[in-house]
Amino acid sequence: MTSRLLRRGKGVVDPLSGLEDKGTVLQEDDVVWSVMLNQTDVSYGVKGHNKFYSFQIIIDNDDGHRAYVFFRWGRVGAKNPQRKLHGPFTKDAAKQLFVSKFTAKTENDWPVTPPFEPVKGKYTLIELDYSEGDDNSTTMMEAETAKNNPEQGAAEVVPPSTLPVSVQTFVKLICDVDLIAQEVAEMHLDLKRMPLGKLSKAHLAKGYVILDFISDTLTTIADLNAASATKQVEGTSSTPRHRRRSSRVIKSTASSTTKAQLAKCKAQLKDRTSEFYTLIPHNFGMSLPPVIDSVSELKLKLDLLQVLEDVEITHKMLQTERNSEVNPVDAHYSALGMTLTEVDASSAEFTRIQEYIKLTHAPTHRQYKLHVDAVHALHKLEPSHSIDEKDPSLLFDALNNHQLLWHGSRLSNIASILTKGLRIAPPEAPSTGYMFGKGVYFTDVASKAANYCWASVHQTKVLLNPQSIPNMVCKTKQLLTALQGSVDLK
Repeated sequence: MTSRLLRRGKGVVDPLSGLEDKGTVLQEDDVVWSVMLNQTDVSYGVKGHNKFYSFQIIIDNDDGHRAYVFFRWGRVGAKNPQRKLHGPFTKDAAKQLFVSKFTAKTENDWPVTPPFEPVKGKYTLIELDYSEGDDNSTTMMEAETAKNNPEQGAAEVVPPSTLPVSVQTFVKLICDVDLIAQEVAEMHLDLKRMPLGKLSKAHLAKGYVILDFISDTLTTIADLNAASATKQVEGTSSTPRHRRRSSRVIKSTASSTTKAQLAKCKAQLKDRTSEFYTLIPHNFGMSLPPVIDSVSELKLKLDLLQVLEDVEITHKMLQTERNSEVNPVDAHYSALGMTLTEVDASSAEFTRIQEYIKLTHAPTHRQYKLHVDAVHALHKLEPSHSIDEKDPSLLFDALNNHQLLWHGSRLSNIASILTKGLRIAPPEAPSTGYMFGKGVYFTDVASKAANYCWASVHQTKVLLNPQSIPNMVCKTKQLLTALQGSVDLK
């Protein structure tokens, strides 16, 4: 069960402080007196450093002149971190303690004047986005809290949804906070220290910059290894006896130089990995945080940042005004900015998609089967166009070469895709890790796209997006069809 997180204003009172019902996080102008610090060093000792330090000023709701400073610290992912509540103080005394602790831990001044300057061997500030949200909006954290604590909403009467059951099921699936949290947790993200949807865009951009450096370093290592292998092959060719000794000396010198360069690159990988985990807190328990030293690991971290960007968009969509007269599912549906209708299971379009699923399931993807649960037609609402002008059946029938391409994605990305569309990786993201460089990817093999849905024995629901393509030219129509299905894992 998720701990209760009570938010008044922009800050969240730490539930372990014991003041969640009695206090409010101090906020003056745009400064929220609550920080989350992190420090990771994969080279330190046997298990490495992977620790956090958070603290906040809490003002007593009954006496606005009485203030407390609550500290919590420990290894990332610790079930029982150390904590201490200081006070009561005057507000000025609490601020003095806060500032002195922040300076000691980061060697930066408070309040922070952007950009925050990380110092090696010190903690780094996790930059949270407080620009969105007010006392009347619901955050993803609060939605999760209400879901896990039904007694909190027992007094509220939720009006029935006006949507068809199939549409309700679809919207609930893509807006399920528990599923989103589960997917992100599987990527080792520390959700306890980093609330979903609250990382700033600037903070995520720094993550891309670090991964870009790691990408360049991996390329350098690959080039050095390739050059070394070439020299070894050349060294085995026939050489006159009188030149063999000098060749051995040159080869030895070249080999030692290459080893030194490789050692330097590997040290850089450790440093940059530490920076990335410091910036984006990961929960590895008591294990040594793994070095990002392969293209496959790099791709996973790129996927993580993409998920965090999409979750941020979903968070803002779910951050709707509380309205007791509107069902929450209906409110989320309205925020998507589209119409969604279920395709009749007896229709030609449904049958066509079923056939494509069956005929384009690659023989190498034999560890699972795909089952079509429902097909929905999505009509994106735009002010300059009417729905009739974008009738999907008319567009599809007008094509003389019917070809479906598929796009698969994690459930946590779907709401973002529906509201903002498929997006190309930002300029600061490395090109390494993408098979054909940065772009929007589709495949004509349904099971290939399904692999990118990351289904598992714990989560078998997947969403695939079929696109109709005229004359094999990769230009997608604006009206989409969403396939809701399940995976039968063998």
